[in-house]
Amino acid sequence: MLANGVARVCALKAHVTETRSRAKVPVGLGSKATETIQFGRKRYPMIATYAKPPSEREGEAPSGSSPQDQPKPTTSKSLDEDEEVSIGEAFKAGQEVGDQIKSEVYSRFSRPVIDDVGLPAADATVCIGGSVLLALVILATGVPRPTWLVPAPWVPRWRSLQFLAPAVQHGSALALCWVLGAVAGESYQKKGIDGPRKEVLIRTLKSGAFATGILILATQATTYVTFTLQGISPYLGDSAQGDLLLLQIQSELIVDVSVQAIMMITWRQIRKAVPGQFL
Repeated sequence: MLANGVARVCALKAHVTETRSRAKVPVGLGSKATETIQFGRKRYPMIATYAKPPSEREGEAPSGSSPQDQPKPTTSKSLDEDEEVSIGEAFKAGQEVGDQIKSEVYSRFSRPVIDDVGLPAADATVCIGGSVLLALVILATGVPRPTWLVPAPWVPRWRSLQFLAPAVQHGSALALCWVLGAVAGESYQKKGIDGPRKEVLIRTLKSGAFATGILILATQATTYVTFTLQGISPYLGDSAQGDLLLLQIQSELIVDVSVQAIMMITWRQIRKAVPGQFL
């Protein structure tokens, strides 16, 4: 038992020594090691301080070295200055990256690049068509109608004509979200229209993600206003009526996103396969 314990201690000590030698990490506090951290396209120094081993303490020269080879002690003031410089550089780099992202996003909306001037109108038509198709399926199958599919009282009562206006109105709102998302996702540039099929799909998905975010924010705002006007709490768990309405709105949101995703991905792939020049 004792022999086994001694063997384990020796093996552990050898493993620690080998690990330190591989990492080339100083043994104690007092010596200074500089590492770098990636931030954007630049790397910035991170200063780590370690304790000096007993042989390198002040007033003691390490064994096998002359006094001239002894490193000069580093004061805490210089270490603090280096750390402040490193933090300041990292903070400045973060500000630069944030300014670049801000200017890029702003330029996408202020100076959008649209290589096919007729494509936004075509996208809007597809979105409206998807909403009308969804309304037809709901009315044909008899499933519970969503909150936006309410018959228009000013439309003549002839078959399902009264449901056409709310379907077009709902599809127009979805089309607005998609066009904004397509502008942000650069789907109206030539590479997003007539580029490689994979690139077209990636830009379509990016635009859909941005459009989904806009739709979620708009749904939250309208839900809050509607619930406030009706005197219903917009938070889950406060009332059974509010919980049922929130679940219904959530399910409608999921259905709208799914239907529009299928429609737009299919349409953009078809548009990619259509030969010809841009308008």
